[in-house]
Amino acid sequence: MTLSGTGVSNSGALYNSSTTAAIYAGPITLAADTTIKSTGALTLNGAITGAFELSLTNTGLLTLGSTVGSLATPLTSLSVSGASNLYGSVWTSGAQSYSGDVVLAGSAISLNTNNSDVTLSGNLSVLAGIIKFLGGGSYAYSYDAGASYSTYTASSGTQPAGVTISYSIGTSTYTWTTPSGMSSAAVLVVAGGGAGSNGHYAVFA
Repeated sequence: MTLSGTGVSNSGALYNSSTTAAIYAGPITLAADTTIKSTGALTLNGAITGAFELSLTNTGLLTLGSTVGSLATPLTSLSVSGASNLYGSVWTSGAQSYSGDVVLAGSAISLNTNNSDVTLSGNLSVLAGIIKFLGGGSYAYSYDAGASYSTYTASSGTQPAGVTISYSIGTSTYTWTTPSGMSSAAVLVVAGGGAGSNGHYAVFA
């Protein structure tokens, strides 16, 4: 299916007006900036492609069952107004915003931008450890799914137990290994659009 625009009377190029859950199984290609709206739960199981802006306005739960954009052809931007479950990675050249609660339900999910912000306004469901890359070699680490954080400098001074993180000033990039005692699926690695963060937000499994 190919979608574009905001639909009739701005109702959405794809619109689930019912409170009953709706599922679309096939791939979606964006031919222009596009708005999708849903009153009830909406599941989009196919990959979403196209170098355009996608706005998802949802009252019910939104489930994205596959990838959104790609490394080669990212969407321009993505905004999600309600709660969402993500089963695939997301690539945008600009910002991503998630106004509702987000559940990273799949494996090896990454939320990737070209040095733009990834904004999460609701709760984020993760398994355990969270690493936030703050730019310039600094990072924050949480052992308790974000309830508390401690700030560190990569390759300098005291580090969290089992965490090995280095930072390259020349390329403004971080490298890291999985914290001791955790499976890689239990670690969320976060960075927004700040200096040296490379706009990367990922969970590994």
